[in-house]
Amino acid sequence: MTTKTFDSLGLGAQTLKAIKRVGFITPMPVQAEVIPLVLQGRDALVSARTGSGKTAAFTIPILDILHRDTDGKDKCLIVAPTRELAEQIHKVFTQLATNHEGIKSALIVGGKHFGDQIKKLKKDPRFIIGTPGRINDHVERKSLDLSTAKYVVWDETDRMLALGFIHQIERIMSFLPAERQSLMLSATFPARIAKLAQKYLNNPVRVEVDAANSVSQNITQRQIYAERSGKLDELKKLINTTQGQIIVFCKTQKQVDFIYRALSKEHADIQPLHGGLRQVKRSGTMRAFREGRVRVLVATDVAARGLDITGLALVVNYELPQEPEEYIHRIGRTGRVNAKGLAISLLATEDKERWRQIQEFLKGNEVAAPIAKAAPRPERLPAAQVKPNAAPKAAPTPQRQIKKKFGFKLPAEQPKKDTIEKKKAPKKYGRQQQKKWAARRSRAQLKNIPAKHRPGKWRAKRHKRR
Repeated sequence: MTTKTFDSLGLGAQTLKAIKRVGFITPMPVQAEVIPLVLQGRDALVSARTGSGKTAAFTIPILDILHRDTDGKDKCLIVAPTRELAEQIHKVFTQLATNHEGIKSALIVGGKHFGDQIKKLKKDPRFIIGTPGRINDHVERKSLDLSTAKYVVWDETDRMLALGFIHQIERIMSFLPAERQSLMLSATFPARIAKLAQKYLNNPVRVEVDAANSVSQNITQRQIYAERSGKLDELKKLINTTQGQIIVFCKTQKQVDFIYRALSKEHADIQPLHGGLRQVKRSGTMRAFREGRVRVLVATDVAARGLDITGLALVVNYELPQEPEEYIHRIGRTGRVNAKGLAISLLATEDKERWRQIQEFLKGNEVAAPIAKAAPRPERLPAAQVKPNAAPKAAPTPQRQIKKKFGFKLPAEQPKKDTIEKKKAPKKYGRQQQKKWAARRSRAQLKNIPAKHRPGKWRAKRHKRR
């Protein structure tokens, strides 16, 4: 079988110069299959493992088509599930578009200033790269017109569906022109993606460079069996005995923060990464990790896509992912292109069922049952056994709610009495002095209660200093 070159794929001279300047010598298998299909105007459903060069496979031919377009009206919309992946695509486009004058791009993702993105969109960019939520925001504000987006790319479609973007995807589809060329790319292809492609793509060509749900042969997978209480000690051993950069994947933001605090006492070159951090912090951490200033990155599945690190030594699954397809994306951070990589999973007793489902998924079997089982619903008594005279349970009063949440109870409101009370015995202190002390106690207690939990009568008031 003869090896294809970029010169034989039908690309223009300007595009070939950009490819050589970036350093691409021969096309990857997915690039050799997808580039001719895009140049022919065909819709495609592309399945290739993580790190196989999918981003360049659709960026290169669309850039070449837009460069040949003399009118300069057609645009390309690229939709990614996460900000990190969108930034990675934008970076690849910027490298390739240096020789193509007049083709500008705009990155529209959440966490960035909305006004700055509107300014970029007013400059009429031809490449628009963004996440579903922010794209819909600009469309609703009419700062983004998708009627001229003749080329649409849905990258990591399985992740978008897993994050619940199906309604936003359908809304974006409604603003696109009827005559368009669409590409759907993903490392895994569950049945729900095939249904989506059948609905919105026009007779797509199925491109499978690798077997379904496959893992790169450059990645060595290992397992270490340890109980939950002993996982942290095993992780410390791996970090101390491994040379090079490491990514540790966890399931929740809380677990990421816990591991970061535990490891930062011994290792200064460690940083957390999850969706709860500000975008400035996340971008700075990603940049530091790419430049090698951070050795260990503790992250959620936010880093499972769009993080391209050359020569990543080790990927550790401290906790197994909730969805089996996320396992492929996690360990796909290492062993990219032609490099060797190692992926180690720390397995506890409760991970047995989830690990079995991941292995079934890697064999190509669709896992339909949910991984986490719901708690059994308590049985209810039949209507005949319910006591007829049983009084309904009273709803908790604001006083009880405050006591349960903050540990103390505010003074109860005294009901108004119509009857005339008898005179009480004189107290030690005057009535005005008692009112001042009661108000002082109430203000001291209310300082620890959020404003939304304060009853209207006892809401703190600001007094001007005399």
